[in-house]
Amino acid sequence: MMFSKTSFSWKRKRCKNVSNSLPASFSADDDVVNEPLIEDWRSLTKKSKHQQALLEDRITKGIRLKNEGIALAELQRYWESIRKWNEAIQLAPDDDVLHEMKAQVLLELDEIFPAIQEAEMAVSLNPRCPNSFQTLGRAQVAFGEIEMAIINFSKALHAKPDSDEIRNEDLSWALDLRKEKNERESSDATPRSQENPP
Repeated sequence: MMFSKTSFSWKRKRCKNVSNSLPASFSADDDVVNEPLIEDWRSLTKKSKHQQALLEDRITKGIRLKNEGIALAELQRYWESIRKWNEAIQLAPDDDVLHEMKAQVLLELDEIFPAIQEAEMAVSLNPRCPNSFQTLGRAQVAFGEIEMAIINFSKALHAKPDSDEIRNEDLSWALDLRKEKNERESSDATPRSQENPP
């Protein structure tokens, strides 16, 4: 199939027959006539530069709040750090690191269910981050979800296979807890007639 070669150009000739006079319903004093139809391109670029400056301010403020929260958490001023991170999350809701750090601090405060929610948010935002899976696993252990914790520690280890902390501490700890739980359940399931023979 052959396409004809066309070019785009402004068709001034088509506009010659159009009357330049205004309809009778408009007077020269009407605001509609005096308003420019299109904004000056220079004002458009000024707005975009202003919007870009606001964006940069948001980024700078978010980084500042994140760092202030870290400093407060290191001083064990956990609720204050959470407030800083909440402000930062308002500016950057897709920052998985903020959610993961908030989950860690919530664990320190024994706020287990909110910690799980924040860690799950971190994992959903960045499913390749081993720290998020590790924190989620720790929160699940604290909640009593050992099987889910083992899965998440395994995912963390898969993302970071050289981590001795995940392998030898977290995953090993969760596996030991599962073994203890299974032994306890099996001893509870043993019938009393077998425990005390006549």
